[in-house]
Amino acid sequence: MSSSEKDRRPARLSENALRQLIRTALSRGYIRETPHAEFDHPERNISIEDVIYGLERPDWIIVGDPDFDDEHESYE
Repeated sequence: MSSSEKDRRPARLSENALRQLIRTALSRGYIRETPHAEFDHPERNISIEDVIYGLERPDWIIVGDPDFDDEHESYE
């Protein structure tokens, strides 16, 4: 990776900023199941209600550093 590619990466969010972003998204109803999740992966047996329940809990943790997806220019 060249330094110019790395320079255009946005700074990743801090844990507090990520928690605030998720709280805002939940309160405004921005988090919903996509057709990809709903129809392409039924074997995972995870509903959007499961995801929202987990995100609403105050005790979730970030396990590791996020990976940057160069193709989509965003963090995973």
